[in-house]
This record gives sequence, C-alpha cells and structure tokens, in this order.
Amino acid sequence: RFAALVADPGQLSVGGKLVAGFRMMGLTPEQETHLPELDPDFADGAMQIIQSDRNLDWSLHKRAFWTNGASTLQELVTELSRWTLTPELLAQVTTPILVASAENDRASTDTDALFAGLPGPKTRMHFTAAEGADMHCEMLNRSLANRRFLDWIDDQVGV
Repeated sequence: RFAALVADPGQLSVGGKLVAGFRMMGLTPEQETHLPELDPDFADGAMQIIQSDRNLDWSLHKRAFWTNGASTLQELVTELSRWTLTPELLAQVTTPILVASAENDRASTDTDALFAGLPGPKTRMHFTAAEGADMHCEMLNRSLANRRFLDWIDDQVGV
C-alpha cells in the first residue's frame, strides 16, 4: 500500500473530457451511445478539425496519441475510455490522497466530483492565476506545486 498519493489534476474520467470535446465537433447523441466505438465519418471529420487547430493538433494528435500509444483517433478513444474511476473503484481508495486542480486547467473539470467520491483521508489543493499556477499541472509555477505537494507528503509520512 502506498503511504500517500497525489492526483494532479484529480480526474474521474480522462476519456470523458475527450467526449465533451467531440460534442463540440458534432458528435451526435446516437454516435455517443456507441462509444468507445467511433463512427468512421465522425472520426475523419474530427481529425480534420483537430489537425487544423494548432493547439488541438499538438495536445491530441501529437501528444495524446504518442503518450497513449495510439496511431488513430479510434485507438486513442479506446485507450482513454479505460481511464475512468467508477464509484466501486473509488470506494477502494483508502490511501491518504491529495487532489489538486488549477483554475484554468480543462483537465480539472471533474476534480470536485472525484474529491466528493473518495471515502478515505483526503485533501483538496487548488492553484490560481494569481499564483501563476493556473494551467495544466501548474506548469508556469511548477516549483510552487512541487513544494506544496512535498510538504503534504511529508505531513502524511511523518517526516
């Protein structure tokens, strides 16, 4: 058993965030019922949108495909759909956990729900723009996040 755990950012469903983006790209309720299987026409159109947007092309097509071992959008959706914490899984988390979020991090959108569902010892930590730590993984002030995380871990393990 781990002595302590930091979730930065805390997320219930990584794939759920992708689905929310797909809705903005025209995913229909009917197509959504078949996920993680993607309609091929939707996948083609979504890839055109993704590749035509510099940020999406980097974050999804280049980075997310690579970090998840995917070569197609279908493979990415299938892989990310595996990363969902169900209530049954959450009920098993008894390790002290710090759940972090950042003010302008799109990956932090379900952090409150994750925190509420955790049954064991838990701490919530939020980072802000005023601290220069409002982006994903507090990237513009990572030293602040590291200090706070390590202080919390020290408290948990009695250092």
